[in-house]
Amino acid sequence: MTNYVLNPRRPFVLFSMGLKDYEGEYELWTVPDEEITVYHILVRIKHEMELLRKRTGRDFYLFGTHKHFVGPKTKLVEHCGKGPIDILFTVNLSDLARLEGIDVPSPKNVQCSPRRWRTMVTVDTDQAEPIPKEIHLWGQSTRRAYYGLSIASFRYFTPDEKRYLSGKNLFYYLHDSPVKSWCRFVMGTLCVHPTGNRKAVQDRRILATAKLVYPYVYEVKKR
Repeated sequence: MTNYVLNPRRPFVLFSMGLKDYEGEYELWTVPDEEITVYHILVRIKHEMELLRKRTGRDFYLFGTHKHFVGPKTKLVEHCGKGPIDILFTVNLSDLARLEGIDVPSPKNVQCSPRRWRTMVTVDTDQAEPIPKEIHLWGQSTRRAYYGLSIASFRYFTPDEKRYLSGKNLFYYLHDSPVKSWCRFVMGTLCVHPTGNRKAVQDRRILATAKLVYPYVYEVKKR
């Protein structure tokens, strides 16, 4: 029997991730580079969020990405206001079969690199604040825009906990979302159509779920 996550009832974000090749993540773990997978990121997010919650009581994480989210963020505010938005993390279809046999890394092997980007700037107000010390982001070329998504209520599923998002009633929603195609998402902002399925897409394996919370996106800076 296929286990599904709950279909969101309003527009949401589907964020696709590759299985490997997270070079910046190497600095943050005491394991061989070739062992780094997407699960090292998921485990570290959960670990660092728990450390932050223990110190401050705050449910927050800054998820680093070079994907340009400013346009979709504007559309989300226009259509949905400033409330929490479901964000679902999926794996690239090309990596789906390779999830078999993946082990979940231990957070005991996380190490904190001092060479981190330490400032987050609210895109629409230009207000800067320090990134919480528990959160460690990989670096990015200063020639490219670098962003962090503001997330809360994060949960990941282990490789043995197979969860899927039903494609039956999912439709493309925002015209400026950088969706390449229905089968190969980069980052898409979608909605659920309650009755039709003329443009239904295939089910997608979900690695983790969270809430995207306002201001949704920060620009990440070194200092």
